[in-house]
Amino acid sequence: GRTIGTFPYSIFEQIRDQNNSFSSIFARDDSRVSVTVDGEPEMVWGDFVSGEYFEMLGVRSIAGRIFTAADDQPGNAPVAVISYGYWDRRFGRDASAIGKNIYVGKIAFTIIGVTPSEFSGLNVAGGSAELTLPMFMQRQLALRDHNKFEIIARLKSDVTLEQAGTELDVIYKQLLTQTAGTQISSDKAMEVAAQHIELKPALRGYSTPGDGLATELKILWAVAGLVLLICSVNVSGLLLAHAASRQKEIAVRLSVGASRSRLVRQLLVESILLASLGGALGLLLAVWGVDLLVHVLSYGQSSQILFGLRLNWSLLAVTGLISILTGLVFGIAPAVASTRVDLNSTLKSSEGATQSRRFHGGLMKSLIVSQLALSFALLIAAGLLVRTLRELNAVDTGFERERVLTMWTFPVLIGYDHAREVRLYGQLIEKLTATPGVQSASLSRFSLTRGTGPVGPRFFETMGITMLRGREFSSSDTETSPKVAVITETTARRFFPNEDPIGQHFSFQMGGGINLERLSGGGTEIVGLARDVKRSFRDQGRGDEGFYIPYTQAPPEWLGQAVLLVRTAMNPASVVPSIRREIQAVDQDLALLDIKTAGEEMEARYLSGEHSLAILLSFFTALALILASIGLYGTMSYTVRRRTKEIGIRIALGAEHRDMLWMVLRETLSLFAIGVAIGIPLAMAGSRLISSMLFGVRAADPLTILLAVVVMLVIAFAAGYLPASRATKVDPIVALRYE
Repeated sequence: GRTIGTFPYSIFEQIRDQNNSFSSIFARDDSRVSVTVDGEPEMVWGDFVSGEYFEMLGVRSIAGRIFTAADDQPGNAPVAVISYGYWDRRFGRDASAIGKNIYVGKIAFTIIGVTPSEFSGLNVAGGSAELTLPMFMQRQLALRDHNKFEIIARLKSDVTLEQAGTELDVIYKQLLTQTAGTQISSDKAMEVAAQHIELKPALRGYSTPGDGLATELKILWAVAGLVLLICSVNVSGLLLAHAASRQKEIAVRLSVGASRSRLVRQLLVESILLASLGGALGLLLAVWGVDLLVHVLSYGQSSQILFGLRLNWSLLAVTGLISILTGLVFGIAPAVASTRVDLNSTLKSSEGATQSRRFHGGLMKSLIVSQLALSFALLIAAGLLVRTLRELNAVDTGFERERVLTMWTFPVLIGYDHAREVRLYGQLIEKLTATPGVQSASLSRFSLTRGTGPVGPRFFETMGITMLRGREFSSSDTETSPKVAVITETTARRFFPNEDPIGQHFSFQMGGGINLERLSGGGTEIVGLARDVKRSFRDQGRGDEGFYIPYTQAPPEWLGQAVLLVRTAMNPASVVPSIRREIQAVDQDLALLDIKTAGEEMEARYLSGEHSLAILLSFFTALALILASIGLYGTMSYTVRRRTKEIGIRIALGAEHRDMLWMVLRETLSLFAIGVAIGIPLAMAGSRLISSMLFGVRAADPLTILLAVVVMLVIAFAAGYLPASRATKVDPIVALRYE
């Protein structure tokens, strides 16, 4: 049957009064609202909630008070509770904000309290509300399309979720039957019987991440785990090198009776202590890193608060456990290897010690190869995403992206009816067109990539959309003039394949669909043919069928908000202050939201996942490369120390410095080559994680692989050059006395 998720407020009241399953219950709806504080308007998210909201959630104010059911009654003075973030941003956490009047939709609300900083409402995966307002005020603000509400309730201790769902289904169907009347038809009875209320646990809040963000987080988990592995291998190699330098000490301890297990335990304790210290430092960095992570993941969002992320005791415990386990797992190999010594040969510094060092050296090189391979795989993945962004940004979207400013405005939220709204848009376009630095101005009711909808005069000129035939709209296309439209290429090809569409008539439906029934007269006349625009960067076609009409001829239901468009002759950011002044001159309470260039608006809408993931992956890749270069440098330094005597003999016998330099670099480059050879298939396998995000580039892209090889080669050469240079400066006399 059909599952119901939101309800009219009258249904909520009936459920609230008739149920026996819940100890408390409230209704909620969220909406953007226009707020004016000290003459400065802005758009923020607001929660409209019934009076039981704060009490049921157990939220107390940190300043002032929260409102209760007594405040949520028609006739009472409007009050508002603000979030901690809004209090900090707009009032500087000034206590005098309590009792201050702000204007929401030109209605005065008195601030009565501030919620705690850790409270983010129910939208744990979306923009948190900055204002919480009583439900009864929503009707006074006349918010369009906001007539249904979410219902959140607390179960009684002796009631199960299934029992509550069964009771609500009965109550809801009874209400629907009563509403239908006594003469209910069989079809209506079947429709009522199909209704079902779905109850969901509210532990995770009401909102959940979208599929794109969920994919980003999965990839982020995988990459973070990979970097942890690289770091652990790096530490394991360094511990191995440190243990190799303690061979005589370990041999002496074993010779005087220390057991091998005791020495292994000691070395493991050192490893775990090192890992724990690293984990503690990581937690300190995480305090700063959480805010950065939220900022990156919320790229393109109108609110940077995408999650209420914060460190907690559970996270601290898990991190501490992982640090200890990492130190234990990756400290075992160095600890065991360090105790595998031949006492006689090691104490005498003979061939046995050399064999032990060869064993350590071989194990260290194996660890370095694994680091290089994993780092190379990460580098290719980051390179593929960077190239994808370049390819996507090079897509011809069919309109000007860099010199056009876009900004949302919501006249309906400050009390404008349809007639006043239409007049307002005319005034705004006139004011904006006259602004210095502005070449033209227009508007669009919907986002730029819909390829359809009400638009203003000079829309196509402002957006740089090519008119292929006919004309675009002008100020003479008014509400009382003949109905006109401009159609897109795709519409013309599909519906008028062998004839001229200019002058044809059609009618349209509210969903934007075109009624293909030919009209001999009346209806809407096609006066222009415009080039298609891309609906997204990844759109492989030229767009879906669509059309444009003048906003002055649009049905009232199609308006209420609009995107103002301004084409500039200079840097778009430089005209923003002037634009704000002109808008305020028309109506001081009219707020602007999301002022961006058309390109930025499209990137935020369609490339936010790719951008944030590319940034995070590049960061982790850089970290992995730094770790790999440190490990490679340490290994080659150990190799040079181990071969000091050999190098001294070679120099004493007449070897040139460049020969010594090449000998060490050759070993470095051989490790690099093995790492790259292993890393390529790893990268191909790992690229499946990001394959859905790639565009214009294959997972096995030769150019990306080549660039990654060059970067790795430079890093390997730099990491190996210093130890190699040191080898050329070995004094033969000192070297022959080594050991």
